[in-house]
Amino acid sequence: IDVNQFILLNSQVGGYDQDANYVLGRTTGDPGAMKRAQQSGLQIGGNGGLSAIPVFDVSGIYNDDSGYHYQWFHFALRDRIAEWNGNADNEVMWRGNPVPAAPAWNAFIQWVAAYKADTGPGTQREKVIRNKPVQDGCWNGDTFIAEPQTLSSKPNTACNALFPSWTAPRL
Repeated sequence: IDVNQFILLNSQVGGYDQDANYVLGRTTGDPGAMKRAQQSGLQIGGNGGLSAIPVFDVSGIYNDDSGYHYQWFHFALRDRIAEWNGNADNEVMWRGNPVPAAPAWNAFIQWVAAYKADTGPGTQREKVIRNKPVQDGCWNGDTFIAEPQTLSSKPNTACNALFPSWTAPRL
């Protein structure tokens, strides 16, 4: 469709009422409900609790994670954390086919224990970041490849060669 057809379609698409019945008018969200959903953590953003805890993002072959277009969500979460906090230094991403559960779990437990034992100065976020025992990477069988994880469909890193990814087709 062309631009004008898209604008016409978008302006007349309609919506749903509170009982999920189709209505001709556009549906608008309740501002109070949206605020409560965000405050409760039901919407994944980089603020709130995710800003000050260890975020260990592990993706593998379960569900649709290994799909070329599904890995984008992991990078979107990282971008949201960085947008709210200036960086995503409290987040680590491991990819694999699969990521071995024992090393991932042990690293996460070590990370939590280390930041909780830190009695030095600083906020919880600062303690989480300075006590991070692991770095980004991917698993090729039993071999861990330590490198920053990037969203790319090109084999421009060892991990992207193994696990290419790109954005969702609907974006």
